[in-house]
This record gives sequence, C-alpha cells and structure tokens, in this order.
Amino acid sequence: MVGAYTDTSKPGKIHGFLDNAGVFTTIDYPGAAATLAWGINDSGLIVGDYIDTKNVEHGFLDNAGVFTAIDYSGASGTAALGINSAGDIVGIWLDAAQNSHGFLLSGGVFTSLDYPLATITGTVASGINDVGQIAGTFFDGSGASHGFIYAGGTKWAQVDVPNAGQTALNQIKNDHNVVGAYVDSLTETHGLTGH
Repeated sequence: MVGAYTDTSKPGKIHGFLDNAGVFTTIDYPGAAATLAWGINDSGLIVGDYIDTKNVEHGFLDNAGVFTAIDYSGASGTAALGINSAGDIVGIWLDAAQNSHGFLLSGGVFTSLDYPLATITGTVASGINDVGQIAGTFFDGSGASHGFIYAGGTKWAQVDVPNAGQTALNQIKNDHNVVGAYVDSLTETHGLTGH
C-alpha cells in the first residue's frame, strides 16, 4: 500500500511511502517540498502529488523510482489519485478560480470529468478499476458531498448512504465494491464499503 507521513523536522516535511509486506520505502519527488502517494496498481506503478518550491501542486507517476510529472493543461494544480492495471490514471485538477474537476488520463490523453449535477466547487475522481469504472465525489449547491460512479460516456450514477448528510467514494475495486466515507445525522464520520 501507499500513503504519506510527516517527518520529525520542524516544521515536518511530508513524504510519500510504499509499504511492501511491512518494508517501508520513502517516496520523494525529486526537488519537491512535499510528496504524497495516493494509489498503486498491481504492477507497482504509483501515483500521487507533489508540491514544488513555488507551492504549486503537480501529479506524478512513479515507475520503480523513475518519476514523471502529471499536469492537466492550463490547470493551477493537479493531483493523481488512482491508477488501474492498464495504467489509466484519475485525479483532480484545479482551474484558475481554484474550482476542482476530475480527470481521466488514458493513452496520454486527458479527459475532464464533471458530474452533471456538480456545482463549480467541484468533482473529484479518486479511483478507477480495470474495466474503467471511476469512483469519486461531487459537491452540490449547498456544498454537500455525494459519491458517484462513472462508467464512461454519459453513464453517471450518484451514490449516497441513506440518511447521511454527506457521502464520498474513494476507490472502486474490480469486483465493483466501493469504499469511502459518510457523515451521519450527528455529524460523525464513518467508513463505508458497498457494492
């Protein structure tokens, strides 16, 4: 699995990490002020984001220590959040007004993803499975979050936990199970899994 940690320096620096059967490896994009690892596929390709020395966010792909920056054209910031076995990458890009949009990067081509009911505040594409289904989160006019599944073309499905104030989806697995989080009526946050 991959993730991020903060070291003990003052102030602490954020690093990505890979945990391979209990053996931890630090992941730092060369020259970055901070690095976060968000997703890994079965081949060991890792995606994430890094902050450069000018405080600009960029996505990245780490292929066995060889890093490639991922920047959505014209974006003020990009983060790569998920990758499938084919190497298709999903994530988020920010426009000049700092509004978020999801993206799919497949075969070197970017496609912007915006849930049809999302407000300008945003859509986040966070997970993709091997058949190309994408899971993520969008925000409505009141600022509440809702999960979604996108199956290509115009096939969008909203996903909400019943009676929850907010729902977010982070991953979709090859068996179509999803994981994420929701906020209940008492404003407590819980993890979720579903199919």
